[in-house]
Amino acid sequence: MKASGGLRYIKNEDLTNAMQKYYEVLLPRTEKGCDLESHYYENIINPFVIKHFRAQDCDYIGDSVKTSIPVILNRTNETDQELLNMMAYYEGLHWIVLLRIMLPAKTQLIELMEKLRKEYHLELVKKKI
Repeated sequence: MKASGGLRYIKNEDLTNAMQKYYEVLLPRTEKGCDLESHYYENIINPFVIKHFRAQDCDYIGDSVKTSIPVILNRTNETDQELLNMMAYYEGLHWIVLLRIMLPAKTQLIELMEKLRKEYHLELVKKKI
């Protein structure tokens, strides 16, 4: 809406500001958080997995794995500790991204949708599950 000039049709300045904040601040922040997690996985975890795990043991079929105990190649106390450290860091990174970036953005989006609904007297369509 911003690029096309559509925001000028919204007369409520608070609503316009909330939309701009979401699209200019919160949404890019969520994308950056996802990129950060993805970068860590692709550059740290995945190379370790490729180097130390046998792919034929970790072949996923639906929600199951062929074996519950995959063979770890060149396993030592050091590689075990390295894997634990990598996964602990990844878990911490994930929770930071989730709690400090994703959930606040989701909360703001829900509030923005509610403001839009009230401003333009829109009714939410409820699906039966």
